[in-house]
Amino acid sequence: MALLKMTMVYPVVMKTVSLSLVLNALLTNHRPLLLLIAPTKFIAPKERRPVYQHKWTENDDEENDGSVGSLEDPRTAATVAACTSSLPQRQATCRNETARVNRVKEAHQCLESGEHDDFKQDIEYILSTMKGGAPVNIKCLSAVTLARKCVSSEFRQFVRSEGLVPSVFKGLAEAASDQNLALCAATVIYLMSRDFISMQIDAHSLRLLSQLLRIEKLEQNDEQKKYATLPSSLILEALVFVLARCTDENLKTELLNLGVLQWIVGKVEKIVLRLLHDKLSEAETIQQLVILERCFRILESSTLFHKKNQAFLISHRGSLLIQMCGKLMTIIHDTISNCTVGSLLARSHIACLSLMARVLMNLSHENELCCTKLGQVPGFLPLCLSSYTFLAPKFAPDDKKFDLYVMMTSLCVNLVERCNSNRRKLIETTVKVFGENGEDTEHKALDALAILFTVHEAKARNIDEDLDKDLAFEEPADEENNDTDEESRDDGRLDRGKLGDMNESEMLQAVQNAMSKASAHMEDSVVASYVALLIGCLLQQNEVSAPSCSFFFFSFFGKELNK
Repeated sequence: MALLKMTMVYPVVMKTVSLSLVLNALLTNHRPLLLLIAPTKFIAPKERRPVYQHKWTENDDEENDGSVGSLEDPRTAATVAACTSSLPQRQATCRNETARVNRVKEAHQCLESGEHDDFKQDIEYILSTMKGGAPVNIKCLSAVTLARKCVSSEFRQFVRSEGLVPSVFKGLAEAASDQNLALCAATVIYLMSRDFISMQIDAHSLRLLSQLLRIEKLEQNDEQKKYATLPSSLILEALVFVLARCTDENLKTELLNLGVLQWIVGKVEKIVLRLLHDKLSEAETIQQLVILERCFRILESSTLFHKKNQAFLISHRGSLLIQMCGKLMTIIHDTISNCTVGSLLARSHIACLSLMARVLMNLSHENELCCTKLGQVPGFLPLCLSSYTFLAPKFAPDDKKFDLYVMMTSLCVNLVERCNSNRRKLIETTVKVFGENGEDTEHKALDALAILFTVHEAKARNIDEDLDKDLAFEEPADEENNDTDEESRDDGRLDRGKLGDMNESEMLQAVQNAMSKASAHMEDSVVASYVALLIGCLLQQNEVSAPSCSFFFFSFFGKELNK
């Protein structure tokens, strides 16, 4: 009867449990059977809790010894077996419930992402307040806020990378209508253009720049006089940086179409006439020369390999730019001749002369008309020649001599390469020459060039010999010539054995000395090459003048052969 009840109550268990197991369970009051069956089929866990997995260590030996006796009880053993049988199910359930986060960002990535979001929200808010219907005061405040943001290089890089430069210029489109907004807009544009990677501007943005460039006189009180020309000066600086690395031919053409080049030429005329007629202090003169440098840099960038701009500047207002450059050349020579060597005023004039030579070199490149017009300027050709025979050796600082040599020599080569009238004028010219002994002498043009060539050729040759000695290492000494080691090291060559005794600072100093000698050798070689090229151009169709400079060459090379 009991067996019949078990088959009715546990029909499923009877399929898997044998008859002998049921009989044994009845004899033991059914307890082990219930413990074995209940957890696996009918008793579900009330809640899913995390299972603690203990990691056994050596400190747990005593606990293990105490727990061995308790496991001997069959009831406890059955309970533990039941719990361990349900453990994989609970662990699988816990694994399914937990979420695994993939691609976790590093700290710097989170910082960059947050910074990017902040920049995006800031620029969107600022641009939203600079729309056409906003009051001027709000636009000024937004422009000032944007200028503060543009101080950060990271923000400027974000604006360029996101392509927001046209949006910024669109928000500042009405800046020329108000002097305060014009000043704020000029500050923003100036700050945005200060990076090595120049911002890309289109024709509409360039139109705004041309409008702000013409704002030179603002309504001002006594406290605002020092800010009178600030918008124009800031835009002038910004144009220098924008055009310095510009390769867009259309943008250079827009400079002409929008009247920027015309304004630059007019600015050069005003400054040159002021330097010529007004009595300015040294500080005012230097300030005017700085503005001239900015104008020349813009003209240099806009005329580089651009034939249309070159032709316009040559013929604009009766070759006004060429005439002003001729007058400026006279002013620079007269001023520097009365200055002390190494003075700030002399350095400013020399820097301006070098930039002016760059502009004229672009205009006269393969252009016979420009060369003819420059040759017709009174005193221009002799002053060009004396710039590197007298002015540069005597007054130019050491870091500016090479630039002035190369620029002025290249300009002279352009002037005489295609124009025979300029060749005859230069051959008949007498110029000053600053000698190595510090004396000023006067020579014919070909004689002066021959002297200049021999001086730089001798310097390059001497440095070349010194470099050969410095870079030649001693051969490993044999036993037979140990007595001659000291004699072989007296020629100044670098001994390999001494390299191990030199510390880091001494080795660095030795490398710097070698690099400075190599740089000086390169400069003297280049200058001598340019002078030789100029002599060759002058002797074209003027072979009769060749014997006048041959004496210096024969005497120089005769001394070298005797060595």
